[in-house]
Amino acid sequence: MSEFNINRRRNGNVSEAAGLFERYGFEEEVRRLKQTLERRVIERTAQLEAANQELEKEIAERKWVEAELRNLALIDDLTGLYNRRGFLTLAEQQWKLAHRMASGLALVYADLDGLKWINDTFGHDQGSAALRQTAEILKETFRDSDIIARLGGDEFTVLVMEISIHSPEIIASRLQAKLTDYNAQRTHPYELSLSVGVASLDPQSPIPIEELIAKADEKMYEHKRSRQNSLAAK
Repeated sequence: MSEFNINRRRNGNVSEAAGLFERYGFEEEVRRLKQTLERRVIERTAQLEAANQELEKEIAERKWVEAELRNLALIDDLTGLYNRRGFLTLAEQQWKLAHRMASGLALVYADLDGLKWINDTFGHDQGSAALRQTAEILKETFRDSDIIARLGGDEFTVLVMEISIHSPEIIASRLQAKLTDYNAQRTHPYELSLSVGVASLDPQSPIPIEELIAKADEKMYEHKRSRQNSLAAK
């Protein structure tokens, strides 16, 4: 075969290959892309299923703990809220969950102002009523997923789940608004007043739940002293 014929056949083969690539190359890329997308969908579906299983596990654990709380009588008889032991049991579980999920939470520490004065002036029945009314205000202010407790005496606490950076200010404002509305419609001869402190948990630098309680308690006393100083200055 002459060199001319060899070159012509070679050029023909190259042209034919180029034509085939132009004809089928794009379809091959589409097929590969489709396979990649299908693989990613399968992987993402598996991730979501795993997340749902984890969520179902957490819900089951929460229900189990709540059942144990009822069995162990960790509810405050007067208000129907969790008592100190019940709060610490649930709070520890939610602290671990927040740490694992890298989500924020806040602890609210509230003190019912003037409970001794209410007891001394109007009787212990009115003091008990004031505590129950405070519990109702807290339940109306916070969500079912939040953990509300009476720690004892005139002290209450709430563990608030899934907060944002601005939540502490919003929480205090919302609680004060509920108190204002309640006092505007009260039928008893005294107003309810709460000194409130809020401490947030940084998921990047978590601290033990006891330390979080102490921080919120300290801020509550700062709020109480600030209000007392304001009243003394008038």
